[in-house]
Amino acid sequence: MFYFYTYSFLAIVIMTYGAINYPKILKLANKSSHKSEWKIAFGLIIFTLVSYVTFIILYVFGSQLATDIITISIFYFVSVYVLQTIDLLYKTLKESFQKNNDINKYADHLEVMVQKRTQEYQNKNEEIEKTVNELTDFKKAMLSILEDMSNSEDQLKVALMESDALNMVSQTITWSADWDKMVSYVTKVIALNMEAPKSAIFIYNSDSNSLVAQKGSYGFTPKEIELLDVDTDESLNGIAYKTKTVIQTSDIQSEKNACPQKVHFDHSKMITAPVYDGKNIIGTICCIDPNRDIKSSKVKDFYEKLSNVASVIISNSKLINQIEVKESEEQAILKSIGEGLLVVDNLGNIEDINKIAENNFGIKKEDVLGKNVAGLLGFHELETLLSDFGATYDRKHVEKMGHRMECILKDEKYICAAGKNSFHKNCRGCNIFHVAAQKKMNLAFTKTTNFTFSAIISPILSDSSEVIGQVLTMHDVTKEVLMNRAKDEFLSVTSHELRTPMTAVMGNIKMVLDGDAGKVDDMMREYLNDAYIGSQRLLALVEDMLNVSRIEQGRMQYNISPFDIDTAIKYVFNTLKGIASQKNLYLKPLNHDCVKVVGDENKIIEVITNLVGNALKFTEGGGISIGYAIVGNKLQVSIADTGIGISKEDETKLFQKFSQVNLTLTNQKGGTGLGLYICRQYVEAMGGKIWIDKSEPGRGTIFAFTLPLA
Repeated sequence: MFYFYTYSFLAIVIMTYGAINYPKILKLANKSSHKSEWKIAFGLIIFTLVSYVTFIILYVFGSQLATDIITISIFYFVSVYVLQTIDLLYKTLKESFQKNNDINKYADHLEVMVQKRTQEYQNKNEEIEKTVNELTDFKKAMLSILEDMSNSEDQLKVALMESDALNMVSQTITWSADWDKMVSYVTKVIALNMEAPKSAIFIYNSDSNSLVAQKGSYGFTPKEIELLDVDTDESLNGIAYKTKTVIQTSDIQSEKNACPQKVHFDHSKMITAPVYDGKNIIGTICCIDPNRDIKSSKVKDFYEKLSNVASVIISNSKLINQIEVKESEEQAILKSIGEGLLVVDNLGNIEDINKIAENNFGIKKEDVLGKNVAGLLGFHELETLLSDFGATYDRKHVEKMGHRMECILKDEKYICAAGKNSFHKNCRGCNIFHVAAQKKMNLAFTKTTNFTFSAIISPILSDSSEVIGQVLTMHDVTKEVLMNRAKDEFLSVTSHELRTPMTAVMGNIKMVLDGDAGKVDDMMREYLNDAYIGSQRLLALVEDMLNVSRIEQGRMQYNISPFDIDTAIKYVFNTLKGIASQKNLYLKPLNHDCVKVVGDENKIIEVITNLVGNALKFTEGGGISIGYAIVGNKLQVSIADTGIGISKEDETKLFQKFSQVNLTLTNQKGGTGLGLYICRQYVEAMGGKIWIDKSEPGRGTIFAFTLPLA
């Protein structure tokens, strides 16, 4: 019984202690995620405590309750409480462990961040410290500068004064062409800035080996200047000249060679420095009795700078004088020259013009200098060529650096053979000239002088071979033009007068050869044949001369219409096959396509006949072939032979009137020299071109011409 009461008392004490402390535990448990389970456990211990106390009371007072059932129930609830408490303790401890882990991780992360921030703050502190140091150094430097500035205010004033002096001397450039004024101004500025009463410029004279004082030197009278000349071997100026250094003395009187003995100086000091004309020394500049300390290196350097600026002024003055003399000479040449002259820059702005050109163009030099030639000269083509040195000019013969060359005008550019000193751009094996070519034309001044001038436009090239302008030279050809006109009129009249009797002569000779006047023996027939052939040639010459006259007078008529070029070639071959057969030469057409062109069919037949006839005349073996091909919007016809070829010298003059190839190497008789000229005029009148495509002495020639496609 003792044990029962003892254990019961202990149980009640323990449960009471648990019940008393449970609210504290429950307060902490409220922060746990298992707070509802802790409340249940608190309820169980209260219930068990009340039940146990009730059981003890009943048992003490002798109640007859079934103690076993009550005991079992009590121990059941106690067991459940214990198990529930253990489970809650496990869960709570586990949760506490996880939170501790999370706290540790966060603490680690926080430590890393703290270290990183600490390093950043440390770096910032270092930068701030460095900036502070720099600012401190800057502050020290500024303080030092301010201190230097405060200590050198006088030096700054002197530097500004010297700068102004140099600027004053440099301003002399604007009127340095007047030598005496330039000397007077420069020496005055130098004397004032050196605080000296006198200053002089000396120029070396090689004839007398002396330094000659220049008129206008500051502080000297004209008589004194005449006596100032000094020998280069016996003077301080001479020493400065020879050594190319600044020389000074503080005691003129004790210096035997300071100044010429002919001039008396009541002064004590002198400084002199060399002056230059570019790289070459030409004299000295001298300052007498300067008030400034000439022994000071700063004063000496300043004087040397003054002399250097003076050197530039003197050099410019001499150069300007030379330019003025040259310009005067050029103007005298322009006035005395017997030909018209007009000079333009690369944009066509007039730079110079002489009196003859003024009179012919009806303009005044003072009115047109600097203006563009467009609309001023009265000749549109001339103005175009002068405004743009690359403008095309519709001539096949182009003068190039003294050489006459055959060119084709294609795509607004000249295609020519490469020449000596030629300016060209490569074009798939050919050379294109369109910049530095000379251009020729005749100008008839009917509204002004009524003269005719032959004009040549030549490029003006710089040292780097760039075109910087053009010059137009005009030669009076009025007499030649009048003579040519009279000659043309004479030839025209003569040709008309000769044509009728020559036709009659030919007709009569033909009738005699045909036997209409009786039987003709062999000897007489031979003579008559020679006469008939000669008459044919003479009549052909008359016809050619008449055609030339019609062309040049603008009276030639063209029947322009589409025709088949192959038909024209076949007609020529049929006409000349007899001559080819006699010489055992072939005539070979390279095409048989029907290609229509626009032109005068009869005159194109005449052109082809002339070209093939010439080829037959100068070909002894092989033959002649004709081919054609479409090139752009034109048809190009080529006549190739295997004859003697044409030299470069003959090529340049072949399409001119009365020109013939050199016949010394052949047995052929020359023609009239008008055939190719007429061919050229015909083809160009129809919108085509004609040229020698290829020729080599001894290996044949290829002529080519073009016509517009129909």
